[in-house]
Amino acid sequence: MNVSTAKQTLYFLLAFMSLWGCAGKSILVANFETDVIGQSPATTQKVGTVRIDGPVQNCTVEKIANMPGKWVKITRPNNPAIVDGLQGVASESKGDGKYVFTGTLYIPDQGGVATLQFEAHNQPTSIYESFLHIDFLENGKVRVNDNSENDFGSFPKNQPFIIQVTLTIEPTIATADIVLSGAGTSGTFTVSDLRPHIQACQFGNVRLWMGFPWVGSFYATNLVLKYEASNN
Repeated sequence: MNVSTAKQTLYFLLAFMSLWGCAGKSILVANFETDVIGQSPATTQKVGTVRIDGPVQNCTVEKIANMPGKWVKITRPNNPAIVDGLQGVASESKGDGKYVFTGTLYIPDQGGVATLQFEAHNQPTSIYESFLHIDFLENGKVRVNDNSENDFGSFPKNQPFIIQVTLTIEPTIATADIVLSGAGTSGTFTVSDLRPHIQACQFGNVRLWMGFPWVGSFYATNLVLKYEASNN
């Protein structure tokens, strides 16, 4: 994909996100627009907060050549003792209801395996428990909850794409619908029973990270989480 096409793709994705989700309350919005290039992102974002997991120099706000906007760059060095990531914390814990998360990712060649996971509200960065764990694999596939039988879809390297996750959390069951979108991107997947259910009921953290043994960098921006109350 040439530079012009890549920029057009990102502008399309940004326009799509601006039109999406007029209903519902935003409880996390992190686009890093007021953050300083080369420094770690500010704790307080447009809505909600972010926390850095690992050395601050490995999670910084950057530009991507020929791409608009600012991105958080997450880098994991070749050191088994280090895990690096960014944890978004919603402004409040809402309990049962419908949540829609969207984020724009950019994963370079040789970028390692990037992970997106969903956690209980205010879970410390040092704890990695989750009720939904999504890996963006080196082969361009997506894997859910570390199960190779749950591999699906495809995403491009060196090009922005959107991940959208809709969580429906009820008193006795929680489900997730995952959608990939953008040029050269495809795939949907449904998780019919998220576990542990108690963590899903306490949802409020979204983490982007890279762990052992992967080495490399990836980028993210326009992290948005919206909530709609349950109709039950």
